Amino acid sequence: MSPPVLGEAKLWRRGRPRPCDAKQNCGGAGVLARVNGTSDSASAYLIQVALMIAFLLWCILFVLCWPLAILALILYPFVWLILLPFRIAGIAVHGALALVWAIAMLPFHLLSAPFRYRGVGA
Repeated sequence: MSPPVLGEAKLWRRGRPRPCDAKQNCGGAGVLARVNGTSDSASAYLIQVALMIAFLLWCILFVLCWPLAILALILYPFVWLILLPFRIAGIAVHGALALVWAIAMLPFHLLSAPFRYRGVGA
């Protein structure tokens, strides 16, 4: 028996993604799409289209100037390694700002529903 689902963006108990059932694709872009709140098929389709466009652009570059296309293939991993610290710094800054936002919004979250907890024996 699967848990009730109100929409694709809803998460199952305690912030974990819903478990996969027989109707869902349980890997790749689908899991990321469910957590991000987009539909599985739309996100997977967009990723496939982006990859196809990138490949076609590389093929055009290969036809027009094959040494530059081969150089791009060789240099891509090095550029990725050079940009990796900036990605890590971005993740850290995002986490710090999310923590500051959560601390700033805590009083409003506490005041928004003061009577949700009934207590033991109520």
